[in-house]
Amino acid sequence: MRISLAMPSPEGMGSALELKERIRKISDLGYDAVEFLLNEPGKVSSDEIREILGLYDLKLSVLRTVLVCLKDKLSFSVSEKIVRKKAVEWIKTQIKFEDCCYS
Repeated sequence: MRISLAMPSPEGMGSALELKERIRKISDLGYDAVEFLLNEPGKVSSDEIREILGLYDLKLSVLRTVLVCLKDKLSFSVSEKIVRKKAVEWIKTQIKFEDCCYS
């Protein structure tokens, strides 16, 4: 079983050095993985995330998506077709990002 720690969105953390330091501390605390709340996958380098996680032998356990419903008002279950279509496009960017982190 992996134990992971939820982290804020990496695109809001500032520099890669700050992200690296936070991930190092998570590793030092004995966690196996991290969870990211990723708002804008295009603003974060999946290669950089994968490299930093690899330095500390951590995994990406999950990408949380709750804010997209609250902030961007995207949902798969609304009646407006355009909103559902935007939600599908957004989730595709999440999947692409997550695939890159695992490869």
